[in-house]
Formats: sequence, structure tokens, C-alpha cells
Amino acid sequence: MVNACLENSGLRRHLPRVISVDAVRAFKPHPAAYRAAAREVDRSIDETRLVSCNPFDVVGAATAGMRTAWINRSGGPFDTIGAPPDVTVSSLTELASALDRIGPAGTAAAGGAR
Repeated sequence: MVNACLENSGLRRHLPRVISVDAVRAFKPHPAAYRAAAREVDRSIDETRLVSCNPFDVVGAATAGMRTAWINRSGGPFDTIGAPPDVTVSSLTELASALDRIGPAGTAAAGGAR
């Protein structure tokens, strides 16, 4: 299901692998889950990005040192439990465009991606 969603949204080129917390035996928002994901892709935690529609997950990833993207499907405000995400979009399709604007280094192009 996740792979089909990535293909249909145009995100596959940005997310070549999908990682599960099964191997870590710790569920998000535990920092071990995010660190394991970074190790799995052989990147430092600050070179990885978590994409979620759940604010608690975005806050957990940011606290662990990851970049974040929040899919705000409801159009409501981000939860006050933590800092706002690096990128906020309303759909996965919109996320692909936002990530294209940011580029691989994670520095926003003119206008940013919020």
C-alpha cells in the first residue's frame, strides 16, 4: 500500500526506500526509531526527513535531529507540543513539489517550502 501511494503521488524519486520500526523494537516517537532510520539509509540524522500527518511524530523526529515535513490534510494549526515542521503541505502530491523547491541539501530555494 505504501509503495503504491509513493508511485501515484510522484514521491518515489524522493523516497526510494521505506523503513519500518519493526527491527528497532521501539515505536515512534522514541528517538531510537528515528536514529535507526538514519542508519538504515547510511545518513546522519540531520540529513534525513520524516514525513507524517501526525504532529507527535513530526515533533519526535525533530527532537531526535531529523528534518521534518507535515502533511496537514485538515488545514488546522500544528500542535503546540513542539516546534513547527520544516515543511508543511496539504497533500503528498504537494510534498513532491515542495521537496523539489528545497533540493537535496535541504536549504530552501527562494520563497521556501513552508
